[in-house]
Amino acid sequence: MRSLRESGTVAVAIAAVLLVGCYDNQHIAAGPGGSGGLSSTGGVAGGAGTAGDSGGAPTSGGGSTLPTGGMTGIAGTSGTGGIAGSSGTSGIAGSSGTGGIAGTSGTSGIAGSSGSVGGAMGMACPSTDPVVGGSLIRPNGTSYLNVSIPVSVTSVTPTSEPFDGKRAFQTITLTSAASEIWTFHVGMVDLPANLLTPGETVTLDVAYSSGVPVVTLSRAGRLVIFLYDYHAFMGPFLPDLSKFGVNVTDDGVSCTNAYSSCSLNLHRARVTVGGASQAVAPGTSATLGSLTVVLDRYQHSDCFDPDQALVIGGWQTP
Repeated sequence: MRSLRESGTVAVAIAAVLLVGCYDNQHIAAGPGGSGGLSSTGGVAGGAGTAGDSGGAPTSGGGSTLPTGGMTGIAGTSGTGGIAGSSGTSGIAGSSGTGGIAGTSGTSGIAGSSGSVGGAMGMACPSTDPVVGGSLIRPNGTSYLNVSIPVSVTSVTPTSEPFDGKRAFQTITLTSAASEIWTFHVGMVDLPANLLTPGETVTLDVAYSSGVPVVTLSRAGRLVIFLYDYHAFMGPFLPDLSKFGVNVTDDGVSCTNAYSSCSLNLHRARVTVGGASQAVAPGTSATLGSLTVVLDRYQHSDCFDPDQALVIGGWQTP
């Protein structure tokens, strides 16, 4: 701005020389205006132009009045508008969450194998040979009542019977004090031949259980041999051997034979002697100490014919 002031002073001096003596008493206009400020870049408004220096005092002189005031200052250049700020970059949209992986469906269970085909007519129980059998022949005229008498062993004779299977049969002849002859025919698998000695005295007991006798021979209160052969429409009823310390109970169904209109269930028998107890399946035997028990069959049936049966026997060694 110093150069502008200097040019204004020179112009006054020149005007004074030219107009000496001819100017009127009017004032001289203000000195030239300063240059307008440069506009600021980037949106800053241009600074206001500097005001021109004041013109010199009016000089008196003759002649016409000629305004010699300073020139009006150039208006400052308007500031360039600021550059609009760039709009903020839009945020990147969040990635959508990946859906959970669908659970793998459970593998279907493998179908169970079909059961084996049953036997003919649905026979699930194995066929077994008879293992127990027998009978007691009373003397003529003897009533079918309970009997407990001493008898003498007359003879023990091995015998054979049709369809005896695995049974070892013996015919035991017994004579009472009244000379009555009792014939005990008995067969069991593995029945020893030397349980009784001809000439010795034993006790014969015939105890009826629902019409069917339990036949026992004992020596001095100790069981030697027994037989129970039950077949009827009702029952079957279990033999009572409690006087010899032997207990026989039902141990449940072992197998079932199914027919067209009915079924037959074979059961196990449980034998208990003292603190020992064992289940016996049809067609098998069990030994508890010195006592052996053989179960031929133990069956319940809803068929019409008399198929309620329990055939069991046993012996006790000395």
